[in-house]
Amino acid sequence: YMGTGLDVDLSAWIPWATLLTLVLAFFVSKRWYLTDPSPVKGIGLRWIRWFLAGWAFATGAFAMSEDGVGILRLFAIGFLAWGFFETVRNWFFVNAWSRNEWPLFPKYLVQEEGEWPVNVRFFEIRQWLRDSEFSELGFYKAFYEGMPIEGVGVFEDKKKCCRVSVYLRPNENGHFVDQVAFVSHTATGERVVTDNLSIAFGGVYPMHWWLTRKPLIRSIDKLHKIHTTAIQERGWTLVPFDSDPLEDMEESQRIMEKLNEKAGYLNPRAFRSEFGKFTGEARYEIWKRIWLMNYFGLSPRSKQTDVEDSQA
Repeated sequence: YMGTGLDVDLSAWIPWATLLTLVLAFFVSKRWYLTDPSPVKGIGLRWIRWFLAGWAFATGAFAMSEDGVGILRLFAIGFLAWGFFETVRNWFFVNAWSRNEWPLFPKYLVQEEGEWPVNVRFFEIRQWLRDSEFSELGFYKAFYEGMPIEGVGVFEDKKKCCRVSVYLRPNENGHFVDQVAFVSHTATGERVVTDNLSIAFGGVYPMHWWLTRKPLIRSIDKLHKIHTTAIQERGWTLVPFDSDPLEDMEESQRIMEKLNEKAGYLNPRAFRSEFGKFTGEARYEIWKRIWLMNYFGLSPRSKQTDVEDSQA
């Protein structure tokens, strides 16, 4: 028998071909994500990265292995190792966030003109607001050591019973992800909030606040329908706002800070330099919610408490 010289064991190349495919998928997805950042794309990229890490370990270990360890077993080891790495990294991130000097509740300043990103998503939001007869009440910015860290434009419907805040928060790549929050007040004292913020909040809310968080819904029209449907289903009657947006944001922040201090999720200001902003329970809740948000787009309903609020 005379060999052709073309006999190749293709099975040995399957792991490397799979790894190359995942690498290409990651970079293509990354480029696609940067053209229009969204939570759904971000979740997909994290899963691809996780599988990529597991398969990279498996192919490298398989190539160096001489005892015939199965490729799938090696992949499982690499997959679990990356999960452990992410767990530790997120925990260090939460602890660093607890101890850094960035304000937990940013203080906003009124801006004479709004500074909106020039992209299709924000153009569509502004167009929907005009078509739905929401008028702009103001544009506000938060700063840290002279550097702008967040912007928000606030709009109000013609009945003055529904406000929507459009947040300008850059993601880790410096691109703005459109995030909005609808707020209404009822005649019986409820504060109804519907938003798509991707914040891993680990504290509590007042009993009279009704928060619905939908981080995967980008359509401002769908969020508005969810907001109005929730109000209609509960038979609430809305009342007009009687404060300007800046006063309302500052009062909400004050209530949240005092409430979470009393509930044991925030350390008192006097002890934050030594122990950090968050208590141990809050750090665990934030860490858990980062996992759920980053990989599943889930934002579990936060606890509500009847701890009595008091003036600061």
